[in-house]
This record gives sequence, structure tokens and C-alpha cells, in this order.
Amino acid sequence: MEKIRLGPKAHFYPKAACLVCTDVDGTPNYIMVALAGFISKTPPLFFVGIGKGKHTNRGIQESGTFSVNVPSEDMMAAADYCGLASGKDVDKSDVFETFRGQLGTPMIKESPLCIECRVIDNLDYGGKVDIFVGEAVQVYSEERYFTDGKLDADKVRPIHYASPEMEYYGVGKKVGKAKESGKTYR
Repeated sequence: MEKIRLGPKAHFYPKAACLVCTDVDGTPNYIMVALAGFISKTPPLFFVGIGKGKHTNRGIQESGTFSVNVPSEDMMAAADYCGLASGKDVDKSDVFETFRGQLGTPMIKESPLCIECRVIDNLDYGGKVDIFVGEAVQVYSEERYFTDGKLDADKVRPIHYASPEMEYYGVGKKVGKAKESGKTYR
């Protein structure tokens, strides 16, 4: 089968759908992003891409902190709203219950997984987005999201974003075990 050229586009599956939180003018602000992930396990480094004109961008630059909050499937509508509504126009601080981490960074109590980060770099490639790199200071979750001492994706029920379809998806069925499945290949 012949491959079709799509051109230089940002197609990639899956993209983690995350809520990024920071204080803006002393008030918690949430934004839904699909440009987020981790860069390094040691030290634990995460990145988020936030549009230069976004309210959250200013808050991260001023506070020097942000949190990455993994929404579950049942948080999807509220999370998507946080990506639609601008904090410049709407106070989104009441969409979720906020708790604060050891740096005072706002995080979402309803989120199964929250990562509190201190900004260590802001990458600017001349586009419309700033890439903030943060070192995880602390990670928060609850016992109910664990199985045998490990986070369990079936319990967290994270959502993923698919572009260009602009659709959210839940986590599918498990298809293999990392660093085990390949041992049967040859």
C-alpha cells in the first residue's frame, strides 16, 4: 500500500489532554492543552505548550510555576470548557475544587493525577506558542487510582486528543506489556 503525503502537519497519536493550572493575578486559572508531556524521568521534566497571548501564559511567566492535571473521562466537558473560555473574560476558578501544592501552585482536586512544576526554561521558536519546561517538585494522586502500588490507567481513565479530527478519546484496551511483549518477537 502506498503512503499518502500529508504535508508538514502536527499529526501525532495520542496526545495527552491535560489541564494546566497557574495563578493569574492571584486567582487559579485552568486551560486545556494537548501540547504536553514529559521530557525526562531523571530529573522529572515536563513540558506544556501555551499560546503566547493566553492568560495562562502570562500567569506561568509571572509565577514561575504550573501544574499539569490529568483529567478523567468524567471531567471531559468541564476540561474542554477550560480550553474554550479565556481567563481574560471568564473567571474559571470555580470550575474545579482547587488545592495547593508545596510551591503554592493551584491544582485540581478532582484530577486523578496532578504534577506540580517549577519552570526551568521557556523555549521560544518564533511561533505562536511558548514551550514551558518544568521540573516536577511533587506528584499527587489518591490511593483509589492504584493497583498493586502502581497507577492504573483503567482507574485513572485519562482522555486523549486526536487531531485533526478534534475529538477526545478514552484509553483503549491493553494490548501488551512494555519491555516484555518484544521478547517474543524473535
